[in-house]
Amino acid sequence: MRPGTEGVKCIMGILVVVIPFHVRINFCWTFYH
Repeated sequence: MRPGTEGVKCIMGILVVVIPFHVRINFCWTFYH
């Protein structure tokens, strides 16, 4: 599993939910970094 790729997938997946961008970044960074 590549953290970079998974992080992008996570962010893109969460785009369907109305969440501030920086919140999605922080969430995905925490889980996939």
